Amino acid sequence: MESWLLIDLIWIKKAQLNTLGLNDTYLYLMAGFFLMAALFLIVRPIIRLLIMLRWENLMSYMWGSMGVISFVVYFTRKAPGDIPSFYLGIILFGVTLIILKLGMLLYGFVKSRMSIHTNS
Repeated sequence: MESWLLIDLIWIKKAQLNTLGLNDTYLYLMAGFFLMAALFLIVRPIIRLLIMLRWENLMSYMWGSMGVISFVVYFTRKAPGDIPSFYLGIILFGVTLIILKLGMLLYGFVKSRMSIHTNS
């Protein structure tokens, strides 16, 4: 039975890699490089849009959650799919952040409406 190497959606026979003089390390290096380049091209316009819209909270939440997930996966040595309750905590924090932000916007709106009616 042949040994197969799986990188998400790419199936490659290890025997084919060995005949080309490539081992797993080179394949992971190339996959990481090209995946990072693709994500850079995809994420960069989104980040620019978020900066123009001044959505600092969303950007902080996204980068923070990616950092925390990377930290936990690295130090627990578990696959990201093995810690669903951890993801639930991240989602719960995001929902709490949204509720607080909407509350602050509502408070600012009501306060501005009250000052308009008071000055009239």
